[in-house]
Amino acid sequence: MNREQQRLLRDTIAKVRRRRRWAWWELKRQIFDAGYQTWYPAQDHFLPAVEQAFHALPDETLEALIAAWRKAGGANASGEDRKILDLYPALIMEELVERARAAAYRTIHW
Repeated sequence: MNREQQRLLRDTIAKVRRRRRWAWWELKRQIFDAGYQTWYPAQDHFLPAVEQAFHALPDETLEALIAAWRKAGGANASGEDRKILDLYPALIMEELVERARAAAYRTIHW
């Protein structure tokens, strides 16, 4: 995810994290205990919130996300808008895990 995409999705990602506070702690714990994994069980708790938050974005934000994707030259950059937008929930999840990973190693009191 590039800086423009992060800027556009910053509030959405924070909202998802706040909605699932207990799952956020569980995700951090799983990252801390197990190290790098391709999928953590706690991610399942975020899936509905990620989808809901993404689909609640205004049209202007969605258009800006499509433009940012095309500008970055990502996979399917010349494809349909809907196909590009379908990739974003996975990117939101990936960014959420990255933030949890950084937070897990900063957490002192479990």
